[in-house]
Amino acid sequence: MTNTKYNDITDAIKAKIIADAEFADASGNVYLNTMTLENAVFPCMFIAKIERETKESELDEALTEDTLTYQVEVYYLDYTGHEVNLNKKDYALKALIRADPSLNGKAADAQCYSSRITSTLLQNKIVTGLEARIVVFVDN
Repeated sequence: MTNTKYNDITDAIKAKIIADAEFADASGNVYLNTMTLENAVFPCMFIAKIERETKESELDEALTEDTLTYQVEVYYLDYTGHEVNLNKKDYALKALIRADPSLNGKAADAQCYSSRITSTLLQNKIVTGLEARIVVFVDN
């Protein structure tokens, strides 16, 4: 596993990776734990982005509870190259993610996303060798 930062989905597609969100820095850059495709179940690539719109007071309260709630929106590129939001196809996924107070709540242990979303996509034959993007929103 390597720790890699991608600012653009195109760069990550070129890298042919499966990725889980690790943390976003103050400027919103997203750092990813990456694994090469040779260890992947199928050639689909995930990218996670953490959007923070939580007020400071809400963030402090969430950190006190040591958990934050995130909503996951999943997108993939169809055969025509257009991006499709899987949430509109009733594939919304939610999870409670443990926040790391030492990183001011910007860390997300999102390893569960990869297996859950991979399973969902495979079971429903949504993707086969297509690039997918996962966007993670804080659920206030």
